[in-house]
Amino acid sequence: MRIVAIIIFFGSYVVAQPGYQGKKLAVGYSSAVGINFTTNTYQNENSGFSLMVKHVGSVEYTVTRHTSLGFSVGYQRLGSENISILENIYSKPVYAKIRNIQPSLYVKFFSKKNGNLSPFGLYYKLMVSQNYYKALDSVNDKVLAQLNDNYGLTFGIGKTRIIKNAIIVDYSLDFAVNLGTDSELSEEGSEIMSAINYSLGVNNIILFKVGLGWLPPIR
Repeated sequence: MRIVAIIIFFGSYVVAQPGYQGKKLAVGYSSAVGINFTTNTYQNENSGFSLMVKHVGSVEYTVTRHTSLGFSVGYQRLGSENISILENIYSKPVYAKIRNIQPSLYVKFFSKKNGNLSPFGLYYKLMVSQNYYKALDSVNDKVLAQLNDNYGLTFGIGKTRIIKNAIIVDYSLDFAVNLGTDSELSEEGSEIMSAINYSLGVNNIILFKVGLGWLPPIR
């Protein structure tokens, strides 16, 4: 809710300039793909790689001819991590199935060259995210740990095309950094959250995103 309040605050005090054909609002969905260089462990052992997918819904509003503010919510299922303390209890390998919901606030700066005009053309993005994690064990889906005070910072570069003055095609390359957490957890929870933080720190450094959006006829 704090992120939403910040967007409303900016929207109330920034004098909006016309965007693409005078349209200021854009909504969209995107899928971001990152490479997972570790599997089944959070130690520094490279045991292969797999792809990770994040689904993102967004709302964006043009505040100047070359600037837009946006709010997005992402959902991600992270690769299972081996939890040794639970392996001793169950006498077999046990993994934490990690789920992440990620509300974010971002700003896009569109290039002033070649006729670019928000939300059309080449842009640079700065985004701050809050991560809501839940870890479930792989035996009976018991909630092992939850974490709500983990944050991330993303820098991105992308480009949008607009088809028939309504459909947005968006593709970008994002460089994301997980900022960790200050929470003090139990021994079991600490191991799980260390797995989460290591997984994100390694896997989400580079994300390739492709999305589709819509420009409503709102001016």
